[in-house]
Amino acid sequence: MSAEWVNVAERFARSRESARYPIELSGGESAASLMDVPQGMHLVSTPPCLLQSGVQLTAGETAERAASLAFCQVASALAARGALPAWAVVSATVPGGDSAWLTRFAERLSSLAEATQLQLVAGQFQRGPLTVCIQLQGLVEHDLTLHPRGAREGDIIYVSGELGGVAHCTDALQRGNPLDPDCQRRWRSPVPRIGMGRYIASFASSCCNVSQGLSAAVAELAHASGVGASVKLDALPLPAAVAELGVAGLDLALYGSGDFELCFTAPPSATVAARLANLPPVMGRVTAIGTVDAEPGVRGISARAQVTQLPSRGWRHFTGTTDIIL
Repeated sequence: MSAEWVNVAERFARSRESARYPIELSGGESAASLMDVPQGMHLVSTPPCLLQSGVQLTAGETAERAASLAFCQVASALAARGALPAWAVVSATVPGGDSAWLTRFAERLSSLAEATQLQLVAGQFQRGPLTVCIQLQGLVEHDLTLHPRGAREGDIIYVSGELGGVAHCTDALQRGNPLDPDCQRRWRSPVPRIGMGRYIASFASSCCNVSQGLSAAVAELAHASGVGASVKLDALPLPAAVAELGVAGLDLALYGSGDFELCFTAPPSATVAARLANLPPVMGRVTAIGTVDAEPGVRGISARAQVTQLPSRGWRHFTGTTDIIL
């Protein structure tokens, strides 16, 4: 066992101290783990998140951002199910076996694990081109599980946070333009909406994450539920730097990746409106952006009531490009 692995393993072991669902670990980096699922709960397992240099990660990517981005991508998938993070499996290849980079990566992961009461249960780290892979398992009560299907005609469409800031920062970096401080913060340290998923689980009729873009998220909900949707384009919550871009900023909000917000639907009731109006401050904001209707497809409605069909375009991780999702 390498010295670097021992260093990382110590941090993994410490994550058990703050874990919500701690399990005993035995063996080394290749040991399997046994997990018990409490009665009345679903085990939610995310697809592994694979990030590679030159695709999702930039050349010379910092260890802190690589850890934050990988973690947020899979934690956002749990949030869209209303699940609480429980356990994580992590692997990475690091150029030249850079032990300092690996140490910072482990430190950032450990802080994220502590903040979400997650236990880091296994991992493998080797020399090679920069690649990061994380998979999470979470738990959610049977009666509080969120699904992408379930939206009904007349439901209101909501989105958490603000849209387009991360895509704006990525675009600025590629063009060599100055970075807006607020958008840069979102880009460096994305935050999964785990608390939001838990909060809306008792009344949301459908939910998905917005990691591939808002248009793709709304299309996913509509397609899964067998309904259509109308989105008020002037209602989309945008950071100031994105709003200043006009039509280009709107495209970033609709089709840009990396926001990790939640898009969900809920009945148009006074009770729901009151719950959303009294969100705990730590959860940020929620904005009503449209309605669910019977006509198939997703339509964008401008401030002048002009209607356009919105393509279900979004970020494809395989190609590293924006393309049609559905």
